[in-house]
Amino acid sequence: MIQKIKSFLYLYILIFIFSCSSEKDCTKTIIIQNEFIISGANGTTIIPEITQVVDCSFPEPDAPEIIEDLPKLSNFSYDVLEFNFTSDTGNNTNRLQYKIQLNNLSDKAVKGIPYITKDIDGLISTEINFGNCRELSANSSCIISFDKESSLDLGLIKEISIEKVEYFITK
Repeated sequence: MIQKIKSFLYLYILIFIFSCSSEKDCTKTIIIQNEFIISGANGTTIIPEITQVVDCSFPEPDAPEIIEDLPKLSNFSYDVLEFNFTSDTGNNTNRLQYKIQLNNLSDKAVKGIPYITKDIDGLISTEINFGNCRELSANSSCIISFDKESSLDLGLIKEISIEKVEYFITK
């Protein structure tokens, strides 16, 4: 009986030792994009954080910079090049498509976030469209595009319009 207990104990210890992970199998989760919040007169937009599992030897990312109030690009204009809203596509969805040209009228290059304010059946909504316009050269333009279908199960939208477009400077 004692021999069986000893054998069981040795077997348990052996399994425990070999089941422990080695340094090679070590992983950790890091944050690649921190959550940030943009508050404005028309509401609040929250950009969720993005995480990734990496090897333990991967260096820790830099601490995020906290920006209280993002300045707006003052020498800025925009042109709505295309705007189409289909309230019912026939596939139980609606579809919103637009192309907006962002114009940096200043003599300085900027990095930032295009911030679009829409009126959706009388409800003011804001969104960020990162697109390819995260950087605007001095006296240049950039075009952001949007094309998305949404389920009518979420509700029937009759009308959408773009109220304004702003460009918040991050650097």
